[in-house]
Amino acid sequence: MALPIDASSQLKLKDYGIYLFFKSGDVEIPIKNLSPTKERKQILETLVEVYEYKPLSLGFIDWNWDEEINVRIPSIDSTDEDEWLEFTLTKLNQRKIIYNPFTDDTFPWPCGVFLYEIHVGGHIFYGAFKIVPNNITQDQFREMSQFIEDELSGLTQNYHKITRQYPNQLQTIDSSQLSFLSWLGQSFSKLQTALRWIENENQMNIKRHYQVESHPGRIDQNSMKWENTFKGSIVGEHKFYNRKHTHNTNLPENQLVKYQVKEILQRIEQLNQLLLKEVNHFNEELSSRTQTINSLIIHLSKGKDPLVTQNDFQKLKNDLYGKELERDQTIKKLNQIVTSKQAVEQYKQQLQYSIQQPFWIKVDDTHPKVPAMVVQKGYVMFKRLWNEFFKEQQTLLTKQQEKLGEDVSLLHPTSKLYEYYAYLVVIKQLIEKGFQLEYDSLSHQLRRGFMHSQLQSGTTVILSDQESEIHLVYDKTVEHRAQEAIANKTYFFSKFSKKQPDIRIDLYRKQDDKLLYQSSIIVEVKYRPFQNIFSDAGNTKAMEQMNEYIGIKYYCPIRKDYFSRIREVLCFYPGNRNQPLSINTEAGKFIQLYPNREHTVGLEEINRIFDEWLR
Repeated sequence: MALPIDASSQLKLKDYGIYLFFKSGDVEIPIKNLSPTKERKQILETLVEVYEYKPLSLGFIDWNWDEEINVRIPSIDSTDEDEWLEFTLTKLNQRKIIYNPFTDDTFPWPCGVFLYEIHVGGHIFYGAFKIVPNNITQDQFREMSQFIEDELSGLTQNYHKITRQYPNQLQTIDSSQLSFLSWLGQSFSKLQTALRWIENENQMNIKRHYQVESHPGRIDQNSMKWENTFKGSIVGEHKFYNRKHTHNTNLPENQLVKYQVKEILQRIEQLNQLLLKEVNHFNEELSSRTQTINSLIIHLSKGKDPLVTQNDFQKLKNDLYGKELERDQTIKKLNQIVTSKQAVEQYKQQLQYSIQQPFWIKVDDTHPKVPAMVVQKGYVMFKRLWNEFFKEQQTLLTKQQEKLGEDVSLLHPTSKLYEYYAYLVVIKQLIEKGFQLEYDSLSHQLRRGFMHSQLQSGTTVILSDQESEIHLVYDKTVEHRAQEAIANKTYFFSKFSKKQPDIRIDLYRKQDDKLLYQSSIIVEVKYRPFQNIFSDAGNTKAMEQMNEYIGIKYYCPIRKDYFSRIREVLCFYPGNRNQPLSINTEAGKFIQLYPNREHTVGLEEINRIFDEWLR
């Protein structure tokens, strides 16, 4: 059957006896047409909406022909197109389950727009689906994302998982160091090409001048006129006024280019120094993790003490396994940074080599007062690259959002964004109570985190006032044994299986220039409806976690004593108006937390708990 291959026409599936649909939950979402190109206007005409965290499948019914269709959908785990999800649908195999909440731990995509491919009849067609939030409204999602961006710009975006679903011109450059690294990767070869073109184009810029010499050279009318001047008549018998031609490179347009290249080099060096700090940090972290693992291995190698229960011994083995996974993740992150640093050093060396060529050495690296307007392709290309990063990124972003109605950068999963939201809400509320950020405890750690476009596990924000100090610890696992906690100076430990709360808030009192631990509040963050995290019939997974967090203990190195002081265990979740804002249970307090235009639901209850705790 002939299919349209005209780039300007859509493939109307109904006209060809094809019924293709997504099934999200119990709802069928028909795909009415596909685009023969990735052109934005045509892609948006294929857009359908799919809810996150609902069962998702793709169905295919063929009424007229016996051909099969091949489907390719981007995988969230990789930006490599070779690792996209691929499957085939036929008359005998009409449905592909993409997400099953009962067997799959995570939903395949965060909120955003994604491109997919349909291979049918020897042609490739494209469609787009938009993942929309399920447990909160789209307005609440936008408010939550905006709050995170207002507090920490760039934290919502997952820079390391930008899918290759649109042409490159859709990707904008952010002013962060990470996006500068991305810009270098995309544009450095073009930058080098522009500089070469400028050199070649300047071969035609010839400057004429004259030089008095003892031998005849190129003589013209000006040479003859010089012989008839007073000075020429005196030395005319022995000297000659020869015409010379030299390349005129020190032009205003070249001065501007060299000046801007020096600025790019300066940014590259700043990025290089940041990456060096990152390498040193992760090397220290890797060393610490390795030391703890080796200590556990030595302890376990001695075998189980007869007095130690098998259950506790197994938990220790499980703890070792978890630490080995964390070490492997640290190694992976370290390797990523080392690779990035090597690339940045290459960029620096190549760009320095380019402007150290004889052509550029003759050019002043000062910004000209009146840069010349030039139309040669080398200058035009360089100017476009310069503007792309330093001047026009916000304008480009605004234009693209108007065209797509969606940020083309890939966001983190909504569950992760909700954790960030809860963490930043807690920080903001404590600041409003008079606590102040200690030095740059937040921004310093976030600069580190942005190299992986996320908050790192163990991120700790320190707030203080005259009497107290509060440590807000994000997603950190406490040790299983006090020995390891004391050895690595973290001091928190737990004998229970669940020992990695989303947020741990530790209160210390200042006494004689020392910090004395008082108590903690544990916050578990669940991006799920209430009926999925609480049951009167028994413990849910969330309730089991909350019950076991009570077992987190602290060893005080000053008082040489152990303390069991978990004051509260809270669970934040995005609720709805049909439920009480706060529900007190044997596992802890379940509190609704979500943005609602003029105010944030749940803040009043959270503040009440904090006020009682801080008295």
